[in-house]
Amino acid sequence: MRTSSRAQSGGLSFSWVLFDSGHRKSALDGARELLAAANADQNDAMQRAFLDAAQLYFAVQAAHRRLTAAEQVLAMSKEHFVAASERHKAGAAALADRYQAQTAYTQANLRRSREQGALVSSQGVLALRMGLSASDPVPVIVDETNLQTHRYVEHVDELIAVAQQKHPVLVAAQARVAAANAAVAEVKAQGRPTLSLTGNLNKAKNRMTGSVGAESNRKESTIGLQLSIPIFHGFEKTYQVQEAQAQAAIQIAALDTHRLQVSTDVWTQHASLKMETENLSHTTQLVQQSMKSLEIMQGRYLAGVGSMTDVLNAMSAYASAQEQHIEVTRSWQVNRLSLAGSLGRLGFWDLGDE
Repeated sequence: MRTSSRAQSGGLSFSWVLFDSGHRKSALDGARELLAAANADQNDAMQRAFLDAAQLYFAVQAAHRRLTAAEQVLAMSKEHFVAASERHKAGAAALADRYQAQTAYTQANLRRSREQGALVSSQGVLALRMGLSASDPVPVIVDETNLQTHRYVEHVDELIAVAQQKHPVLVAAQARVAAANAAVAEVKAQGRPTLSLTGNLNKAKNRMTGSVGAESNRKESTIGLQLSIPIFHGFEKTYQVQEAQAQAAIQIAALDTHRLQVSTDVWTQHASLKMETENLSHTTQLVQQSMKSLEIMQGRYLAGVGSMTDVLNAMSAYASAQEQHIEVTRSWQVNRLSLAGSLGRLGFWDLGDE
């Protein structure tokens, strides 16, 4: 009689770690800290991009102001040229006065043309930075009536303290230190005991054909606790712990470097803003004073007791005062925004002058 056999078997096993000396917690803490560092890095990158775009925005504002000033000087130069021509025809002024006024008028035309080109160029650069076409107009508000020069001028120590807590670079560096410390704890935990709940279920079936009653079934199940105790790994864990500790020391040193840099940036930007705030007041007075001087010289010339040279010198001083005021205004705006950036608190609310 011929016989054959057929066997079937199956099994199921599981293992659940009950205690791992903090290995999983350290790994999870490290991952969370690295995520926090990545978010802080993204925040810092966004603030840097915002500051770059805002500087271009302020450059467009300054270009608008320069063009307006150039057009004002052009209008005054034209008036001086007309007045000198009429006085020369009437025999009340020398031909030299007319040529001086005409030269100043031509120079004013040239300046206006240059400022117009500079405005178009700065507008195009701003549009491109915003992801627009260079030919797309970008609306820019040019208003100096709302400049608030008292903000961020005092309490530099408080500003440094705020930056030490809130600056995204420091937040990222602190998170990396925490992640490095978590990595040290994780490596140390790998060399400590682990307690697990284990179990298995096995089933086997064997059947022989051609034989009466030749069939057997077998079931087997176990459950228990498994304790794993690392004893010796050839100093591998020791080296891994030392490497993790060295990486943590590097991150701590980087954090100290960033703290010093942030404090230095806040101090520098605060000093620059304070200086530009004073300069803004000085140039405002300078513009007002030079305008009054120009008005006096114009009146003296029309009254026949002044010279065209005096008028043109006064107009040149006024134009120079305007240029200085425009540049100081732009520098003040940039420094104010840069100080906000050094605090790690830069946002769209800092773009306005309120």
